[in-house]
Amino acid sequence: MAPISPSVAIGSNKGAAGGVLALTGACYSAMAFLGVGFAIVGVAAHELKLGASQVGTLVACQQAGFAGGVLIAGLARSGAVRARILAAGCLLLALCLLLFFRHPSFALNAALMGGIGIGMGTFEGTTDALLIRLYKDGQSRQINISHFFVTLGQQASRPI
Repeated sequence: MAPISPSVAIGSNKGAAGGVLALTGACYSAMAFLGVGFAIVGVAAHELKLGASQVGTLVACQQAGFAGGVLIAGLARSGAVRARILAAGCLLLALCLLLFFRHPSFALNAALMGGIGIGMGTFEGTTDALLIRLYKDGQSRQINISHFFVTLGQQASRPI
């Protein structure tokens, strides 16, 4: 697969180097937000005094949604389709995070956690594919750096 032209990808006329940096930064930022999504279960467990079975159920729902989101994003062949999937995933993630534990129904919150997982999966599936297409050399390094930002996002959410 040929690398994409960053100026075409983001509609910028800053030149290829500025476009690559902007897209790389956006990928890193998305992955940091993904880390916040992973940390939300721990925060909810502590703040809401959830039991072990409830935490396990939330994690299972999140991981099932995550796998589905990655699968959907991974099956997309074109960048335009991936962009729409990412936009839908961002909206779903934001909506689910806003509604999470606003109502006491555990079943509803487990479903919302599945939606959080789907949104996070779209981040994972689209940002990795974008970084691979942006960098001909050093692809694995970019993916590793990107995943480091997941850890930073998890740590940043601890005080929440």
